Amino acid sequence: MTPLPIDEHLPRLTAALAAGRDVVLVAEPGAGKTTRVPPALLRADLLTHGHCVMLQPRRVAARLAASRIADENGWRLGDTVGYAVRFEKHLTATTPIRIVTEGVLARTVVADPLLEGIAVVVLDEFHERSLDADLTLAMLKEAQQLRDDLRIVVMSATLDADQVAGYLGEPEVLHVPGRTFPVNINYAGDSPRPIQHRISNKIEPLLQNDTGDVLVFLPGVREIEATLEAIRPIGRRFGYDCLPLHGSLTKEEQDEAVRGDGDRPRVICATNIAETSLTLPRVRVVVDSGQVRRAGFDTSRGVETLTTERISQASAEQRAGRAGRVAEGRCIRLWSAMTHKRLPAFDVPEIRRADVSRAALSVLAWGGDPQTLDWFEPPEPERLDAAMTLLDWLSAVEDGRLTRLGKAMQSIPLPPRPAALLALAPPELASDAALAAALLGEGADLPGSRTATMADLIAAFDARKLNPVVTQMVRRARDVLLWQTKGAARPDPKLALRRRGAHDDAGPPGPDSVAPTSSLEKLLLLAFPDRVCRRRSPETATLVNGGGVTLADSSAVRGDWFLALDARRGSFAKAQQAEARLVSPIEVEWLDELLPRHVVVETIAHWNDQKRAVEAIRRTRFGDLVLHEQQTGRFEDPWDAAKLLLEKCSPDDNAGLNFAYGDTSPDDVFIRLGFLENHLPHHLWPEDQLPGGLPEYEHVENACRLAASLGEPTEAKVRDLVREWVRAEIASSAWREVFEKHVPDALVVPSGSRIKLDWGHTSAEPGYVRGPILAVRIQELFGLAATPRVCGGAVPVTLHLLAPNMRTQQVTDDLASFWRNTYPQVRKDLRARYPKHDWPEDPMTATPRRGAKRRK
Repeated sequence: MTPLPIDEHLPRLTAALAAGRDVVLVAEPGAGKTTRVPPALLRADLLTHGHCVMLQPRRVAARLAASRIADENGWRLGDTVGYAVRFEKHLTATTPIRIVTEGVLARTVVADPLLEGIAVVVLDEFHERSLDADLTLAMLKEAQQLRDDLRIVVMSATLDADQVAGYLGEPEVLHVPGRTFPVNINYAGDSPRPIQHRISNKIEPLLQNDTGDVLVFLPGVREIEATLEAIRPIGRRFGYDCLPLHGSLTKEEQDEAVRGDGDRPRVICATNIAETSLTLPRVRVVVDSGQVRRAGFDTSRGVETLTTERISQASAEQRAGRAGRVAEGRCIRLWSAMTHKRLPAFDVPEIRRADVSRAALSVLAWGGDPQTLDWFEPPEPERLDAAMTLLDWLSAVEDGRLTRLGKAMQSIPLPPRPAALLALAPPELASDAALAAALLGEGADLPGSRTATMADLIAAFDARKLNPVVTQMVRRARDVLLWQTKGAARPDPKLALRRRGAHDDAGPPGPDSVAPTSSLEKLLLLAFPDRVCRRRSPETATLVNGGGVTLADSSAVRGDWFLALDARRGSFAKAQQAEARLVSPIEVEWLDELLPRHVVVETIAHWNDQKRAVEAIRRTRFGDLVLHEQQTGRFEDPWDAAKLLLEKCSPDDNAGLNFAYGDTSPDDVFIRLGFLENHLPHHLWPEDQLPGGLPEYEHVENACRLAASLGEPTEAKVRDLVREWVRAEIASSAWREVFEKHVPDALVVPSGSRIKLDWGHTSAEPGYVRGPILAVRIQELFGLAATPRVCGGAVPVTLHLLAPNMRTQQVTDDLASFWRNTYPQVRKDLRARYPKHDWPEDPMTATPRRGAKRRK
């Protein structure tokens, strides 16, 4: 074998494991950690009491790593070294070195918490921080508390060794240099042009110069297909094969892209599947789009997200390093150097952005609690809450424990919703359920229009219109389902045993609402109850959690109710709403038939703004979606109506007062009260009646309670009750004296007349004083030197001085100034108009009169 940098460090690694210590290995690209560490464990006799399991983040990487270990050591694949990925394995019961994907080991830990028969677990490429890797590491740490002979090796090229070491305790930390060649990096600058056009422009001069294999990094399948269409004519011209590489390809197609034993050079268009783990030996040039398509989960809307984002600087370095594995290389980055400086340093771990319901299901099946598990990095509380809510919707949990349905779901290697679909499917729906689970569980590109129904897809499958990748996924899912339902010609005994145990183990059976169904549409409803939508316009709908969904104009579903099976918020969704490409119609009656636990019938208090009243509404809802409602009689709890009345009738701290003397007040007693409270000097108040003490907030609260109990929860009724109580309180002796002295109803003027004050135009606002109006004829005030005042003399009365015809001649709150400055001119005018009246030159010495001067 060709010597690699890791070789001289292997004795120290195996010695640490033999001494009972875990190992954190930071090995730069090209060091050889993936292919050399597992065989070293075997040669050091560390696998005598169990085998080695090495985790890889992707299926193609697991298969390729196993093949290369076998080739390097002259072993036959499947004997000393083998692999196991979802739906596929190539090993025997005695194989000591097993390369598996992270999800496979996560399910193994759930089935066997002590991992009997496993001696060492190696987590490769841990820096990618997949959710399964985080979950597996946490479970392994727990298992070590019961097994002192279980060892853990965490490996990566770019890893925060201190963080991992701190989590594991006191492991041996090894740093190994890599073996890479210089890579010349060029920045092509930013551009708004479609990515396939930019790549085709860069590819032609590269192929013309015969630079060897070219690896092109693209964000997703659509971009790969568009780029291949653009560059294949160029490739044919220069003798290059142009191949795709992504996770949706068949095993044969992936192997064709990664093997380097052909005669013709290649252009490989790949997703980030080729970023780590894989070594493509003939690649000399990398063309990097700088983009990645990332799945996530929006906890606020309860929907998946699929966004195209900029990669991190760490990812950019990993991608560039693909060109320098075996010789000097070149990397062309389709962005500017300035943009590169603004890229985040590292990718966000999946546990911070993804739906963690599958992980929560595994932890519960394992016997743990997702809330208290010693995670390497715990998920955010709202992310865990959303996961547990989904499992509750699916009837997979009850009182914090997995139901029998939940255990059956956990045994199926799919996300919770499609797993529930398979677990609930009767034999007659095996094919259709397998199709739905494959499409929804694998996230494959859907055929046909942007929005289709499940029936459309089933018809397409039956007519063989689906692409071969989807067909293969459907067959795999169908095999699992048939094993689960014991309908296959080749049942898997271990899988059947797990299935049987899921039903026989102690645990709640789950709600009675999860009932068998012979309809695919009903089965989909049971598997996607949280995706029920009610249409609100031709192209929009409301999700069960209140979020919005946008449909395409081409949607075949026309009814008001449907399932948004793949509700997903992308980068450019309308108003950031979820977009539904795959929908399934339902009947609203099915909700009560199949999911009665989530159908809530309640009587609610509803405010009718037009009537200014609280109405009792009998409402039936499914989640946040109202199925139907009608007005009913009395409330089950009158306090519900009282609370809503209180909210609408008393919006501020001085609620009782403001509410009582509002614009509809039939008299001025409440206006006078407000004026008194705001303008009477505190020292003039009676000791037992302080400002603001009447009326209290409780007046309105008690009135709301009484009105609701009487079955009259209206604002008018509450207002009447408050006024009645306030008047009764004002009628007490202390308050009556205060009113008569400081805010009187009327004033006696010099003529002897008792004239009512008009309080309706006063201001109760502090700092803005306008007293009550006294409308009085001028002659009745002869002899009065100053303006009358109220509130202990603090506020002058506003005088409307009237002519004999009772029309206002002058308005003033300064009577002395009027007599002195204005009266002479007014006297001249009034003498001419009313000669029979007495208009003395000196009003201060004249006798006040109520009418005209008596003729002699």
